[in-house]
Amino acid sequence: MAWPAYSPDLNPIENLWDALGRAESSRFPPPATLIELETALQEEWRLLNSAVVDHLIESMSRRCKLCRQMRGDHVPY
Repeated sequence: MAWPAYSPDLNPIENLWDALGRAESSRFPPPATLIELETALQEEWRLLNSAVVDHLIESMSRRCKLCRQMRGDHVPY
């Protein structure tokens, strides 16, 4: 598929970073230092629901299809 190699639409790690960032930003009080931020991100990573990762993997085919439709490419699925 001819598509930019770093397209966020086709890069599930971008969605994972977003989920991690949202989880971290909902913490109260927010991290005040770089060390606190690192600790918070590590804690949120451990707490990240595996269903989020499973969904990203399972949705890859659908996201590829949608990207191709948006570009007007023929989608043979």
